[in-house]
Amino acid sequence: MTFGPDNEASWEFMRFVQKVTKVAGFNVEFYESAEDQLTKGEGPSGLEVKFDRKSRETHRYYIEFAQCSRSLGWRWVPSGLFKEEPTWLWAVGTQELFYVIHRATLSELYFEGVYDIRKCEKDNDTHTRGYCLPMRDMDRKAGWRFVNGKCEYTRRQTAAYKAGYTAIGRFEW
Repeated sequence: MTFGPDNEASWEFMRFVQKVTKVAGFNVEFYESAEDQLTKGEGPSGLEVKFDRKSRETHRYYIEFAQCSRSLGWRWVPSGLFKEEPTWLWAVGTQELFYVIHRATLSELYFEGVYDIRKCEKDNDTHTRGYCLPMRDMDRKAGWRFVNGKCEYTRRQTAAYKAGYTAIGRFEW
């Protein structure tokens, strides 16, 4: 989840994701406090939620993997994709369009080296690095796509894909 200028919008998006994914068969729980989310991850379900307001115009999704800040002495540390936390799925986008994608898939895409690495300034005290994943690639790689709160398609009906997720056993089918 995003903290900072988009904080309230991020919390709203997180609650929206929880509500609409439940209809699609997910059993998602989130920690309610920012402190718990920073120290334990988004919640016990293993779903990380990333509100990406700019994806509406750019048709790309920013996948953050490192950050530096004044409080860290401007030293780069793992964040987002490479932060050590027990997440295995990501929900990325906005209320109008978001995807649920396996974290391992996002890592594989990073290591393929196909996407440009970007440096972004969140504010004067924090900078991030990440890559931009085009919507067309997200369409091919994500497990689920939600358009205006409705699950438009799902790959979980493929036996192999479903077996990969149920083996972890975090979501109820």
